[in-house]
Amino acid sequence: NSIDPNTPMTTVTTVLVPDNYDNDKLVVAGVYEDSYSSDCAPSKRLASGNNIFKNVAISYQEMFYTTLLHEGWVVTVPDHEGPHSAFTSGRLEGHAILDAIRATLKYDTLGLDSNSKVVGY
Repeated sequence: NSIDPNTPMTTVTTVLVPDNYDNDKLVVAGVYEDSYSSDCAPSKRLASGNNIFKNVAISYQEMFYTTLLHEGWVVTVPDHEGPHSAFTSGRLEGHAILDAIRATLKYDTLGLDSNSKVVGY
């Protein structure tokens, strides 16, 4: 994790599911998070209902995955900087994104096909 590379860590992914979702389409959205503050974590931003139009980069990304939701894609948005907001920790961020994909695919209640098409940005 961001404190000790030999200790496992947990993080959060927020799964957005449209009413018309296809059980074989998943998008992982590694959204812009330019801060060492956990206040900028995607899950916190989504849960608080912050106005997306306050930041052009964030609003562009959120409009992009909103379009995918309308097309029936399930979208998973991980807190890819981890629980300590480890800004610019590429390896940690990569693992958090891959773990978010695995966790979302294995979430039985959602019922995604294990051979789902998975795309990300």
